[in-house]
Parts: sequence; C-alpha cells; structure tokens
Amino acid sequence: MEEDRFLLLIILQPMKQVNKASCYVTGFRIILVFISSIAPGAVFNFTAEPILTSVLLTWSPPQEPNGVIIAYEVTYSVNGSKPNIMNTTNTIQILRLALNTEVSNISVRAYTSVGPGDASKYLSVFTPEDPTPCEFLAVILLVWSKQPVQH
Repeated sequence: MEEDRFLLLIILQPMKQVNKASCYVTGFRIILVFISSIAPGAVFNFTAEPILTSVLLTWSPPQEPNGVIIAYEVTYSVNGSKPNIMNTTNTIQILRLALNTEVSNISVRAYTSVGPGDASKYLSVFTPEDPTPCEFLAVILLVWSKQPVQH
C-alpha cells in the first residue's frame, strides 16, 4: 500500500531589481500540503426507490472522504443485462426505465484523485407492472447545497 505524501510548495514573493544585471527575491512563503493515498470510504444511507418508470437513487457522501470527492460512479443492470455505468457529482440520481423492469446490482462508489472507494451495498428493485392512474401524478426533484450561492 502506498503511503501518504506531503507536497512542499515554496512561493517566491515579487523580485526587486538592484541594477540591470541582478535582482533578489523580497521574501517567500512555504506551504505544506497533505496528499492522501487512501481511497474514500463507502457511501452510506444508499436507497433505491421505484417511482413509475424511474428509480430514484439517493445516498450520503462517505463519512471518511479521505480527500475531495470528485465524482460518484453508479452501476446497475436492467433485466439481467450487462452492467450500466454512469458518473455524477450529485448524491441523487434518477434512472429512467419502463414499467415492469428489474433493476439489479445497483451500487454507488465515490472517487477522489487517489481513485475509487468501496462500492455501497447492492440493491435490486422492480418498477411497477401496472400502476394505478392516481399513484403518482408528478415527481418534483429538488436539489440544494449547504453552501451559499455566490453572486
């Protein structure tokens, strides 16, 4: 297993010219940056909920991200087919399907610059065969962030 590393950045301040032939640095800053070589932990609170001809997937980021999460990989199979793979930066995803569809081996894993973390637990669901007309009239998806919007 690779060990954690540190990156040393030395930032030179603007140079001051003494004469035409020489100049000197007026100062510098040293910044030590920790670089983790550990992949992220597994996502948690992973759910898959069939809604008419869609499956709503939601999850929470890993409790141990071990760096900045750059993407999530969602893997799933439809009616026993080969796996489908999609990438997203959101913690919510909608799979658009048909009625009476089996979606199996659904999993999510987080990625950092080090690579992928462990896959979530595997889930399987079925979209309904014949929904009642009033089962759902509309699905509204709201996604928000804790960070304030910058104007």
